[in-house]
Amino acid sequence: MGKVCEVKSGGTPDTKIKEYYEPPEVPWLKSEVCKDLIITNPKTYISKKGLNNSSAKLIHANTAIVALVGATIGKTGYVTFDFCTNQNIASLSPINEKDLDSKFLFYALGMLHDRFVGSDNKYKMANLSFVKNLQIPFPPIEIQKQLAAEAEKEEEIITANRRLIELMEGKIDQVLEEI
Repeated sequence: MGKVCEVKSGGTPDTKIKEYYEPPEVPWLKSEVCKDLIITNPKTYISKKGLNNSSAKLIHANTAIVALVGATIGKTGYVTFDFCTNQNIASLSPINEKDLDSKFLFYALGMLHDRFVGSDNKYKMANLSFVKNLQIPFPPIEIQKQLAAEAEKEEEIITANRRLIELMEGKIDQVLEEI
């Protein structure tokens, strides 16, 4: 990855300094957002002052991320807005978008979960060196785009099914409450 991607980690502004979090101006992601999904809405923010006074870095939209520690280790995300992260996430951006499609990178990165978790399913701790040494398939860019588009279609079906399940569970709960 280190040869084809810019790999960065973030940071956490001092939580004792209120001005680093107020006003909430810059989306700031923690590893809990890494759920192998496309991330379209930020839930946490820091201020511009917090960004400028920490090791957090502004990262551009359409970037793949991966959790480095804890229960979400090896889980990924694809962020569709400009953001920064804490130190528990690595962001990966193609060095040359003519060679590597960012959406393909996200889906390929998602296939490496077992590298982050041992065969005994115990969590390891990953760092940027570990991530930079990971390998993914590297087909021609046209094939990458096709594969990413097909994976995205599958993801849309999965998302629609999840919504349907949630809707049905809500209806079941409503009926049970009426009984």
